[in-house]
Amino acid sequence: MKQPKTHLTPLFRTSTLFLLWMLHTVLLQPNQSFAQVPIESISIQQGLSQGMIYDILQDREGFLWFATKDGLNRFDGYSLKVFSNEAYNPHSLSGNSILKLFEDHQGRIWAVTDNEGLNVYDKKTGRFQRIQHDPQKNTGLSSNQIRCIAEDAVGNILAAADGADLNIIRLAGDSFEKNTAPKIQQITLPKHLNVTGMAKDSKGRVWMGGDDHCIYQFDTQTFQLRKTIEGYSFEVAYANSDGSLWASDQNHSPFHWDGKRAAPLFEHLSQVFDLQVAPDGKLWLIKGSSLYGLDLLQWKPGKPLKWSTAPFFTQMNAPLNALVNAQKEDQFQAKLLALDLSAPLTSLAIDRSGMVLAGTHDYGVYKFNPYQQKFQHYAEGISIRRIIPAPDGSVYLDSYRKLWYQLQGNSLKLDGLGAISSQVSNFLISRSAEHWALTNKGLLRFRPGSSPIHIPIPAATFGERQPMLEDHHGNIWLAGLKGALTRVDPRSNQVHRYNFADPAKPMQHHSLSISLYESGDGMIWIGTMEGFVRADFFGANLIFVGTEIYPINPIHSVTTT
Repeated sequence: MKQPKTHLTPLFRTSTLFLLWMLHTVLLQPNQSFAQVPIESISIQQGLSQGMIYDILQDREGFLWFATKDGLNRFDGYSLKVFSNEAYNPHSLSGNSILKLFEDHQGRIWAVTDNEGLNVYDKKTGRFQRIQHDPQKNTGLSSNQIRCIAEDAVGNILAAADGADLNIIRLAGDSFEKNTAPKIQQITLPKHLNVTGMAKDSKGRVWMGGDDHCIYQFDTQTFQLRKTIEGYSFEVAYANSDGSLWASDQNHSPFHWDGKRAAPLFEHLSQVFDLQVAPDGKLWLIKGSSLYGLDLLQWKPGKPLKWSTAPFFTQMNAPLNALVNAQKEDQFQAKLLALDLSAPLTSLAIDRSGMVLAGTHDYGVYKFNPYQQKFQHYAEGISIRRIIPAPDGSVYLDSYRKLWYQLQGNSLKLDGLGAISSQVSNFLISRSAEHWALTNKGLLRFRPGSSPIHIPIPAATFGERQPMLEDHHGNIWLAGLKGALTRVDPRSNQVHRYNFADPAKPMQHHSLSISLYESGDGMIWIGTMEGFVRADFFGANLIFVGTEIYPINPIHSVTTT
């Protein structure tokens, strides 16, 4: 999944989120009525297992994960899948009350339970591995009560437990296939120190807040803690790209930490229980049952703001829970008066496009777009099939009339791909800013203003607007007719051809491959008129495997040339 450009790196509580939906909303001012706030809910009515939300995470594939009081929920934008403890399944959750969520560098989901240890979810096997304390053998975790979790620069998982202990965990390579126990090193922290929060910054440094009101830096070589400042600690934190942190201290007052100095955001205690930084640099804060957005450009280190005069651009006073299933204004007003401030906010997350998600106490998750959307109409009268952004800020438009346009600012140019526009059936721009155009004569590779390189490809790939994809290795994939699949190595322009049709029951001529997608585990997914195909890429070979998802066209063999 392509990552949008952002200057911020999320950590610990949640990653910045990318949702599968976009809401058209208006900017909420403090004096506006709540009936004007277009907020949607994800609640028990939509399949959420429980309304008490402890944490929200979006994984690198785009799925949303909700930690609740009764189960772990995964949301794909359409429906919810609930994971819970199963009495006779050792690969299920060890407990249903999930307090915190974390995703490691391999995409595994770590769930911190309420006194039931840790659970690690592997997406390939669909299994959980339980990591717990064994009181009889005194092995495993030092305690089943985990306060916080993070990953250091070398891949160790750090889990701080009650009782002044730090657990350093490394999973075995076959942890999920053979249920191999992880290697755990227990470290007793000095002076009965309990770690209240952990955060890894953009430079790979791990910072820890202690219950002694100090901030420590963790040494990945010696596993020792180095005290860096006294008088400040934190439970939640967010890392900026320059290595600094935004955090909320032991008194729930936000401050900025640059690795040497802490600078408070407000003059007095502000009772901020969670915070996140949006892709546009706005700081979002939870205070009781209210949600605030703050323009950080108005703040300078050493000059704390007054809460009463702070430059909040949005103030969403509770009750968010008043909006549950509110369809009409009169219904809304009735619920507003009835529920008032009865549902404090518990957690906060922001997706990569700026959508805000707020977890509540007993009323699920609320999502909304806090920014005013101003729409300008371009290419009026033209039916647009695809939109392809270019590195120079322009946009290429593929129309249903088989014409390509280029939008530069407010100017719309016909034949946006130059002389080859009339020949192009599909087109993509790689991460290296190269243009790849699929034409009726083959594949063209070029940069704007330079002569194209012609790459011969199988004729079966010349189907009308057949899909194209750049994978994370930089390979260009093209899917064609009758199960044809082509991979182009950009380093050598070498073409590799495959076919995933069943020789005994060949795909019909009209059975096109209509979509290509690469998942986070490197799998290539091909959507056809007869079902899905999943392919695992290993070096120069491609292995097609059966899939449990839409097994309309099971794969029996694979041919390569």
